[in-house]
Amino acid sequence: MDYRHEIKELLKHPFREVCGSSLSLKLIKIYSDLYEGGREVRACENSQRKYYELLIKEGYKMAAIKEEIKNRTCVPAWSGNLYSTKIGEHIHSDNITDTKAISLLEKGYIAESLFTKLPDGFASKKQSDNEVKIEAEIKPRKSKKVNDNGSTASI
Repeated sequence: MDYRHEIKELLKHPFREVCGSSLSLKLIKIYSDLYEGGREVRACENSQRKYYELLIKEGYKMAAIKEEIKNRTCVPAWSGNLYSTKIGEHIHSDNITDTKAISLLEKGYIAESLFTKLPDGFASKKQSDNEVKIEAEIKPRKSKKVNDNGSTASI
């Protein structure tokens, strides 16, 4: 489903026209998919008004995030919600994007072991530590030359 196109088509109509028509089913479906993971949501007029206003404010942003989730490369090892005390929020395995995963991994808020496949573009700490170690081993050391009088000089 192309959510951006669906949102654009829906928002062409004023709320009064959407509420109580077949468009309300589309509104509820889009809101449910973008914000509630496809779960059943309330269908009363007040709730529909809230969904409509939320789509106006940030619907396109949520559609872009949903698209990014669809194209992600990381594979979380956990299922459902994971609470991170470091950031004080839940991270759902179905809603984490590569960008969010890389950010959280680089900051040390979540561990690499929480993924069966790390996101593309993330340099594993182990991998970067090994690269630093290899560079240190390859880098030549400066030698010191002992002069006839016993003093040392760098070469």
